Amino acid sequence: MRAVARSAGVGIATAYRHFPTRADLLEAVLAERVSECVRMLSEARAEPDPRTALTTVIDSFAELQVTDPGLLRILLDASAGDLLFDEARREHSAALSELFRRAAAQGVIASDASVEDVRVGMMAMTAFASMPADRAAAAIRRLRDLILRGILATP
Repeated sequence: MRAVARSAGVGIATAYRHFPTRADLLEAVLAERVSECVRMLSEARAEPDPRTALTTVIDSFAELQVTDPGLLRILLDASAGDLLFDEARREHSAALSELFRRAAAQGVIASDASVEDVRVGMMAMTAFASMPADRAAAAIRRLRDLILRGILATP
């Protein structure tokens, strides 16, 4: 908590007033990250090119796993987090499904690919969390590339 207070430029007492427990602090940080994901998905939904929209989302979530290991698991796996983010999980799932359907309708998706393939690949990205950061980042980005190659129709 001292490091958090120092980083925020406030006294430790102020930090404890806002976040009485470590759980309160973690929940606030997680809520902010979830909000960022909601904004990113909203921007992707507004993107007119379905290929760009879908690939940007997959890339963004891969980078999220690189920078915040474990967060992707909470966002994708209802059993990994508490009920607080269930609605966000449903919104993320609906947005991904919508983006996938749009891309499929435009012929961007390989005929044998499914949105579940994307979900499985994104969950697989969480398996690298225990690796050293540089190796995990390389593995996550490689998996992202494999997911994209697997689901996208060849131009």
